Amino acid sequence: MKNSCKQLIFLGLLGIIFVFQSCNNLNVKPSFEKGFIKYFGGVSDDFAASVEVATDGYVISGTTSSFTNGLSDVYVAKADLQGNLLWQKNFGGLGADSGSMARVLSNGDIIVVGSRNVADSNAVYLIRLSANGDSLFGKIYQTVPGSFFLVDNSSKNIPIVRNISGYDVSPTADGGFIIGGSAFISGFYNALLLKLD
Repeated sequence: MKNSCKQLIFLGLLGIIFVFQSCNNLNVKPSFEKGFIKYFGGVSDDFAASVEVATDGYVISGTTSSFTNGLSDVYVAKADLQGNLLWQKNFGGLGADSGSMARVLSNGDIIVVGSRNVADSNAVYLIRLSANGDSLFGKIYQTVPGSFFLVDNSSKNIPIVRNISGYDVSPTADGGFIIGGSAFISGFYNALLLKLD
């Protein structure tokens, strides 16, 4: 009885070794025949938060600490269809600024939303670039402590305390933009929906 248990254990181990060896011989590896892997940035921390497909390549937006005017900046880069860097830009001030989302508009322009640190408070930061990366505008939307935004149609004013941030942006049919983000209200964060002309 002892020998047959030992034989079963031996056969079981032999089977496990065979299965592992068979799996190793399957040679399952990711293929980059039609793909690529590229790295962008500099000598410090750089992050991609979004990638948008353009007709002639890809637009990356995120945050850079390598190329910055302060602690961190909004990072925007464009790569061609093979992933080769065409240009990279940074936008921001002296504080910790960050990029969240980029969209390519129908005319090829690029719109980027993120957060800009202004006087130790976050503000929505909206940047528009040409397809070549030329800055067309950079706008900051912020609240002043104690100011009020009108919320829905209830005619009830709710104070927004210091921090609003943009995380997503989309063009609207009327030529404006709609931004989703967050607003710090009375001690906690709420979802923010900001419509711009």
